[in-house]
Amino acid sequence: MDFGAAGRHLHDIFYNGFGTKVIVSDPYASDSVKSIYPNVKFVSFEILLERSDIIFIHVPLSPETNHLFNKEAFRKMKNTAMVINTACIPIINQKDLVWALQEGEILYAGLDTVEKKPITPNNPLLKMDNVILSPHIGFYGIGSKKTQICMVCNLSQTVVTSGSFQARCVATPFVLDKFPELKQI
Repeated sequence: MDFGAAGRHLHDIFYNGFGTKVIVSDPYASDSVKSIYPNVKFVSFEILLERSDIIFIHVPLSPETNHLFNKEAFRKMKNTAMVINTACIPIINQKDLVWALQEGEILYAGLDTVEKKPITPNNPLLKMDNVILSPHIGFYGIGSKKTQICMVCNLSQTVVTSGSFQARCVATPFVLDKFPELKQI
């Protein structure tokens, strides 16, 4: 889900590294991005659920993505599917995820965050053998820090030299809709 920087990076790893077929559900993907990746099939959310073995979630939280993964979505997935969420946990209804894992609707989940932080000892996800949890540091590494520093430096240089910057580097479509003045920048 989502074919922004993280989604494109995963494409490179899975398609170029393993020869994996990549399908994407991203209603905001531009035609120019789609033309750069002719081997990627862009599909509806429903088709993504039905066909995917692994779903990586990178979408920002918005009214349309809040609890996007719920019982209805899990029922459409393969019972051998794996969900990996490195985005915000409210995109997955945690109660429904626990149900889906216990009932065999999906096989595995990898989560970089949980619904209620800090995680409590009685959280059922902690007791499940088919769940891997990390404390919202899945992005963290020397490479990601270097990338973030370079991005900040490049954006700063652009602002200083031209007096403007690209809003897409700062805000998601959801944020731009809420703050249209950012589109002017």
